[in-house]
Amino acid sequence: MAGITAEQLLKPYDPAIRRLALELRGIVAKAAPKAEITVYPGWRTISFSLPGGTMKGGVCGISPAKAHVNLYFMHAAVDAPKGKLQGSGTKLRRLTFKPGDKLPITLIKDLVKQSVAHAGKALAGGGPARPRRAEKNRREDGYEISASRTVPVSLAALSKAVIPDAARTKWLPDPPMTVRKATPEKSLRITWHEPAGNVDLYLYPAGAGKAKIVIQHGRIATKAGAEAMRKMWGKALDRLVKLMG
Repeated sequence: MAGITAEQLLKPYDPAIRRLALELRGIVAKAAPKAEITVYPGWRTISFSLPGGTMKGGVCGISPAKAHVNLYFMHAAVDAPKGKLQGSGTKLRRLTFKPGDKLPITLIKDLVKQSVAHAGKALAGGGPARPRRAEKNRREDGYEISASRTVPVSLAALSKAVIPDAARTKWLPDPPMTVRKATPEKSLRITWHEPAGNVDLYLYPAGAGKAKIVIQHGRIATKAGAEAMRKMWGKALDRLVKLMG
């Protein structure tokens, strides 16, 4: 899946939140060395999953917020001392940490290993080890696709071609969408009307003289709709790259 790095996801946050999230990433990675890491900008999550599927094979996710970082466990059956885990216990359970907290490394590793075991069992009884691409992107609220491109221009220049409506129509003409929120040099929040869905568009610096655009299009009702949006965004971003080149 095309996307961004954990460092890019964390860049807008306070340095203390960034350090905390990356420390948690390191602990989880050591406890689950075979897990694959995927960054989801739309959910603001660094996700760990076993090879074979991000749904049944999901292990845990690190989700930063303004004043804390959540560590979510995808399998509610994980067991911890009473009062340690938050959540109803029916779907997700979580640990919440604030900058300055002493991390319970032993507890975190134990919970991660439990979640790995549950994920392994779920995959073993869940059919093919490698689901087809569109099914791999199926979530409880619909399908999700993503696309990204790195452009040889500054973040400011890319923003001028993406954020203003008039400029955007040069590479994304007449889209069936409503912009809910536009933040220059950062993001667009979009309601997509046909097929219905939500789009999160992110802009990031990508080194000297380069910038990156990432599209996260979710809540698409059908597999066919998701594949159509994947192709549409790929072509649109190719037009943007050509325009900026």
